[in-house]
Amino acid sequence: MGHQAGDQTLVSFSQVVKANVKLSDVFGRIGGEEFACLLLDTSEQQAEFVAKNICLQFHHMALPSPKSQSVSIGVATHEVGGYTLSRLLSLADEALYDAKKGGRNRVQIYRSASSSGAPAAVIDFE
Repeated sequence: MGHQAGDQTLVSFSQVVKANVKLSDVFGRIGGEEFACLLLDTSEQQAEFVAKNICLQFHHMALPSPKSQSVSIGVATHEVGGYTLSRLLSLADEALYDAKKGGRNRVQIYRSASSSGAPAAVIDFE
């Protein structure tokens, strides 16, 4: 669709994120089409809720080429990853790639192999 449509898609995505995070949260573009968001004082359930809302709202936006644009999100929490930013980013990235393997428009929560509890959260919109 060209650079102009790509730029508009990135602006639209950023607006969706801005509408779903707190002013105290940190959001930025890592590179290309990848972004990271640090949600401060947020539980895993709250992070999952935010991620699902971002996916849903972006999915329902009127975009230049809606079928080729999607959002997949990997979520990692300090309960599993600790408080080191590079470790959290690495675990979120791992969850992101698991989400992408499963299809488009998905949220995947990172859970270590030794974690007990519910399976990783996944939401599909297709």
